[in-house]
Amino acid sequence: MREQDIDQFVRQARVKKGPRKGERLAENSRQLYQRHVRTYFEWLQENGFEDWYDVKPRDIGSYLTYRLEENGSSSADVTNHAQALKRFYEWLGQDYARDKVNPAARHLEVTSYGSTETLRKKKGYEKGISDEEYQQLLDNVGSRHRERDKLIIRFLGEMGLRRAEVSKLKVDSVRLDEGRKGRLYVPDVKSSERHIPLPVGMKKDVRRWKDGGQREAYQYASQSDRLFLSERSESLSGEGINKVVKKAAENAGIQESYQDANGHERKTVTAHQLRHYFGQKMFDEDEMSLKALSEYMGHSSVDITADRYGDMNKDQVFDMLDKQFQ
Repeated sequence: MREQDIDQFVRQARVKKGPRKGERLAENSRQLYQRHVRTYFEWLQENGFEDWYDVKPRDIGSYLTYRLEENGSSSADVTNHAQALKRFYEWLGQDYARDKVNPAARHLEVTSYGSTETLRKKKGYEKGISDEEYQQLLDNVGSRHRERDKLIIRFLGEMGLRRAEVSKLKVDSVRLDEGRKGRLYVPDVKSSERHIPLPVGMKKDVRRWKDGGQREAYQYASQSDRLFLSERSESLSGEGINKVVKKAAENAGIQESYQDANGHERKTVTAHQLRHYFGQKMFDEDEMSLKALSEYMGHSSVDITADRYGDMNKDQVFDMLDKQFQ
């Protein structure tokens, strides 16, 4: 699965019907397809898929539902996403995947998707968690891995990391001797590596986990360079991190279930919702510009945010974040 596949697809895409059949797509159509497929590519990476054909039709459905419910896309935009993915998989099938089933095909049988607001009312879906609920999560992590799980939730909810980023953190990703509060070097999951300051009060907890014997109590600690491990392996997967959050929410009594647009059961409190919690809180309460927030959270393009403060380099962003966390 390569990002270059997307660029090649866009260059070769042709009109399929009508008097212009066989001609190259118009520039605006190419840009639209490229944007939709690249967004899908990033979602696949974040959710641990390594090949375009690792997905099943239900995974495509989950992605489109995510666009509709969690990302706030319009029903027309989601339908366009489905069309772009169908065309992309058709293109892939012309070359190395002739024997593969197009996992996006059946979603084009749906001509449109219901609005987000309608789904929320109909399915009971609610977006976001409150400060009180966030504290309840921290207070109700499982006792068996209490220190590990609390720190994982804090990386998600107080630093806005993706679950895949938390999973890939290494011991040396944390530089406690850099700056007054220490820095975290976030691994490349979607874009380039970025470094961000640790929030106030977190340095002590990270040091206790990293150097105080808590991490070393795990069986595979000496064999692994990962910051977080499981009992049975040298790392903790993104899905494992999501389970930590879901279990804490269940223990706290704040977890709810709902059905997505495809009839699948979903949970309202997830690792991704904690990332949303952080982003909204930083913008609403700390008055951080969307541009700085986009840089901080590692978005692939600042085009998805409004530009309030003009161009900022990474050092300027770090300095501003350092002040925000005082």
